[in-house]
Amino acid sequence: MAAIDLARRRILVVEDEPILAFDIVDQIEEHNGIVLGPVVTLEKGFDALREMKPDAAIVNINLGRQLVYPLADQMVA
Repeated sequence: MAAIDLARRRILVVEDEPILAFDIVDQIEEHNGIVLGPVVTLEKGFDALREMKPDAAIVNINLGRQLVYPLADQMVA
């Protein structure tokens, strides 16, 4: 199997479960990516998107009682 190389791409992590967030961060770093976050709220996700300009994102659909769809729509736009 070929090694995965994220080539220093900036990946925003939007996850409110600490164990999952740390695992995702470890995986990104293991594959040569740059982690932005993790952020744990929708508002912080919007701030990070605007300020950090990530190349990609990994998001949890449910952040507490909020759904992440508005943030995902903004990322796509």
